[in-house]
Amino acid sequence: MQHVSQALKKCHYPEWDLQKGREQTSQPKSSTESKRVPGQAKSKGNVVLPYVQGTSEQLKRAFRKHNISVSLTPHKTLLKTIASSP
Repeated sequence: MQHVSQALKKCHYPEWDLQKGREQTSQPKSSTESKRVPGQAKSKGNVVLPYVQGTSEQLKRAFRKHNISVSLTPHKTLLKTIASSP
């Protein structure tokens, strides 16, 4: 930790920033801490859909009403385009 502090001081990091980092590393995080917003229901599952403009957004809103998280993926990626060309 001392080496990191010295290196950051040489790079002109402010002292308050170093102190904040020391405080954060000295306090153990609680494993029960959740990143979920209080009052937010737990997701029932996850759905992965191809992105289609207009349609995907409507489906995402409908799934969200039922506490189902949605991930949208492009159906045509740059890699697929490059790989398919002769």
